[in-house]
Amino acid sequence: IRRFEEAGEEWSLRGKIPAGVHPSVGQEGVAVGVMAALEQPDPFAGTHRSPHHALARGTSPNALMAELFGRATGTQGGRGGSMHIGDFSLANYGGNGIVGGGAGIAMGTALGIKLAGDAKVAVGFVGDGGANVGRLWEFINMASIWSLPLIVVCENNLYAVETHIDRMLGGGSITARATAFGVEAVQVDGQDVTAVRDAVAAARARAGAGGGP
Repeated sequence: IRRFEEAGEEWSLRGKIPAGVHPSVGQEGVAVGVMAALEQPDPFAGTHRSPHHALARGTSPNALMAELFGRATGTQGGRGGSMHIGDFSLANYGGNGIVGGGAGIAMGTALGIKLAGDAKVAVGFVGDGGANVGRLWEFINMASIWSLPLIVVCENNLYAVETHIDRMLGGGSITARATAFGVEAVQVDGQDVTAVRDAVAAARARAGAGGGP
């Protein structure tokens, strides 16, 4: 993942990748840990930084790079680019340029899973900046009252664009906000792949058994 992103940044700086790239350097452990805990059919939706999600799920690096270059051989036919990376063949429902939007796609998917009586769970990724957007908590509230098989993974890289989390997070805790909605929430070190895997595995077992998000 790191080598892929470094190559993408190099080509972007050379002006070869339309609209640039949105790298997730430093967040590789989160993606690898999450995907290691999921079953292959479990769908997920990402953020505007999603190359690591796709690669950790198993998307071809060649197809993903072709997508960044806007080529027809890309995972979305070259139409998604860096912000909207997806791979429907691997239940990757795409990154999203709308802050917190991926969690909404995952919430709707989780509702569909529950109505269909499937054994899958849906995962929605969001950044720490998304934790200050109202739509995220609407999604989480609906998932809570309907006990949906949803897992929301907040990748806290400490900055929303250039603003540090300490300057904009009232109360000082994203997990505390989630628990206020009746959602089981834990905080783990995103650099510890096994800790992420174990936390998501526990969340998957609970959500898949009807225990809610």
